[in-house]
Amino acid sequence: MKIGAISEDILRGGEEPGSDRGVESTLGNTVADIHLWATSNDDFAGEPAEIAFMNPGGLRADLLYGEDGTVSYKDAAEVQPFANTLITFNLTGAQIREALEQQWQPAGSERSKLHLGISEGLSYTYVEEAAQGEHIKDITFNGEPLDEEATFRVAANAFLATGGDNFIAFADGTDHADSGQIDLDATVNYFKAHDVVEPAPLGRAVLLEEEEPTQSPVPSDDPTEDPTEPTVSPEPSEDATDEPTGEPTSSPEPTGDASESPDASDEPKKDSPDQNTDDLADTGFNASWIGIIAGVVVLAGIALILVRRFGNKAGR
Repeated sequence: MKIGAISEDILRGGEEPGSDRGVESTLGNTVADIHLWATSNDDFAGEPAEIAFMNPGGLRADLLYGEDGTVSYKDAAEVQPFANTLITFNLTGAQIREALEQQWQPAGSERSKLHLGISEGLSYTYVEEAAQGEHIKDITFNGEPLDEEATFRVAANAFLATGGDNFIAFADGTDHADSGQIDLDATVNYFKAHDVVEPAPLGRAVLLEEEEPTQSPVPSDDPTEDPTEPTVSPEPSEDATDEPTGEPTSSPEPTGDASESPDASDEPKKDSPDQNTDDLADTGFNASWIGIIAGVVVLAGIALILVRRFGNKAGR
C-alpha cells in the first residue's frame, strides 16, 4: 500500500548506508522532523514539542527512490520496526547540550559514537577529537544561540526518552508524557500530509576543523641566514701591533766596496721613525766604516803636523 513519495533516496549514515551510526544522516534528520511534526501539528492534543531527536540504532532500513519515489507502508515499517510510542518531556538548554555530548559513548560501549538525528531549527558545531564533555561548541536554535537556562519541550521515541543507548540526559528531563502515537503511525500520517517528502539536509551538525598552533619563526644562530641580524666584525687579534710581525733581516757585511748598493731584499718591511742604531745595517752603511775613516783623518792630521814642523826647521 502506497503512503506517499520521496524526491530522492533518504539514507542512513556511512559510505554504505547503515554502516556507520556515528555520522549525520539524511534519514536520521528526516525522522526527527517527522517526530517533531507528529507532536506539534494542529491535531496534536498535548503541549507542542519544539525539538525532536532520533537515535540511529532505531533506523533499520533506508527509504529508496526506486523507479518513481513511491513509499509503501512496508517501506516505512522496515525503517522503524519497533513500534515505539512518541514521548514529550522538558529539557533545559544545558540538558540539551549534555544530551548532544552523550553522542560520544562511555568507554567500553559497543560503539564509540551514536550520532543523533535532530529536527529542523536546532544546529550545533563540534570537535570530533576532544576530551569527554568538550566536543560540543556552539548550539543554535532557530538561528539564535541556545539559551541554556531556558526550558524546551522535546520529543523522542520511548526508548530514547527513557535513557536508551546511554542518553541519560533525556531520562533526566521532566514532565514526560506519552503522546499515544506509535512512531510508524506518525510516519504514515506525515507522508499522507505531504505530497512529496524531501530528505532533510545534512549540516545541522557541523564538524569544526581543529586549528594548527601558529609557530613563531626561530632566528638562526648563523647571522648569515637572517638578513636582519647585524654583522659582527671580528675582534682584533691580541698579537696585532704596529710593529712588523718579524725581526728585520740584517744586511750582509760589505765586501770592501763602499759604493756597492745593498740588496733590495734586505730593505725593512715597514718604515719606522723610531729605528735604533741596530737598524743602521738596513741603510747599507756599517758602523765599522766610521772607525776606519776616523783613523785615516787622525793619521792625516798627524802627518800634516809633522810636515809643517819639519818644514819650518828646514827653512831656518
